[in-house]
Amino acid sequence: MALRTAAHPADVLNGLGWHGCVPIDSGVLQQLWSAFLKRQESHRLDGLDPASGILYARSVMKFQHFSFGQVRIDGIEYGYDVVIDRGKVAKRKKKASKQFREAFGHTPLSLEEKIPWKCSRLVVGTGEGALPVMDEVKREATRRKIELLILPTEEAMQILNQHAKDTNAILHVTC
Repeated sequence: MALRTAAHPADVLNGLGWHGCVPIDSGVLQQLWSAFLKRQESHRLDGLDPASGILYARSVMKFQHFSFGQVRIDGIEYGYDVVIDRGKVAKRKKKASKQFREAFGHTPLSLEEKIPWKCSRLVVGTGEGALPVMDEVKREATRRKIELLILPTEEAMQILNQHAKDTNAILHVTC
């Protein structure tokens, strides 16, 4: 018997972690649920719908590797800056901040970008330390009572691996 999965490939490789959902035959449901509960300290439970036999759960994101020009999150390599907003990874859209490039020598993080403010902590990974964060972003974080951490991306990933609860991030992958 094979399970059809809509799971994240890295989670399938890791065993019993799922992004999305996995249809489960009723006879297998109890076995998988028990195994899942044993691992729950490293997972966040989103729910279970026993009637449909679908287990909904999300693994805690794993920030695995950073090198110049790429970052690996949950086993997927990204060759561009990323924004993590409540567990979802997206490409950073920095076009709106390019107008400030000449003043900083690099495209900075500005309020012109869509910043993931729905959190209690925002971690900004600056690559090797070159991503400027404009003062207006720092003031806005203070105004919103959001803890703002600005660190080289490698250090930012360590923080995210240890303290991910209610934390969003912007990770710069070059310079």
